[in-house]
Amino acid sequence: MKRSVYHISILLVCLMLSAGSLYAQSESDAEVTESQGFIYRYDTGDTMFTFDAGPYLPLFVLLPEGDTFYNAITDNTYLGGNASMGFEAFLNRRVSLGFELGYTFSYAKDTTLYTAVPFLGNLSYYALQGDIDIPLTIGVGVIYNSYGEQSFLSPFFLKPEIGVIWNFNDNWGLGVDTSYWFVPEIYTGDNSNKTALYNAVSAKLTLQYRQ
Repeated sequence: MKRSVYHISILLVCLMLSAGSLYAQSESDAEVTESQGFIYRYDTGDTMFTFDAGPYLPLFVLLPEGDTFYNAITDNTYLGGNASMGFEAFLNRRVSLGFELGYTFSYAKDTTLYTAVPFLGNLSYYALQGDIDIPLTIGVGVIYNSYGEQSFLSPFFLKPEIGVIWNFNDNWGLGVDTSYWFVPEIYTGDNSNKTALYNAVSAKLTLQYRQ
């Protein structure tokens, strides 16, 4: 548990120090407009880079073909951490398309290390823009998992996410987001009893840079 908290603390402190040093930078000439009562901060073709980190918590596994359908795993694992970086480009003034690469870890109670490297394509809808942004994101991709000596690729990974971002100048924003992880492992035929639906949650401190 101490190792997990230590890793998470380092990730969060790095983000906070980056945000503090960037606050004093001069603002650009980004244009914020208003149309029919909605404030538009972004325009078609605008791009953003995102860096975030925070805690990660495995929840439970559903086993449709197993003897026990619901298996809680929160009691068998410690709180972990995850970090990611991403890029997005606006298709119009409210919708962006991008990708995300991350790293996740957690420890089982027997100290076995679980790690995951997710790669996703993200589609985001900005329900609110201005000094405060509220992006609603759906991510779909793959995730490479390692647990102890075992490694395997999950070919489908779904991650809905909601965030709140404070834009402290025209280029930089700082906020938080929370996401739900759904990773199905589907088997058919004689191996159908191995089918498992993995569920987890994460929360992250987010730093955004807009070009």
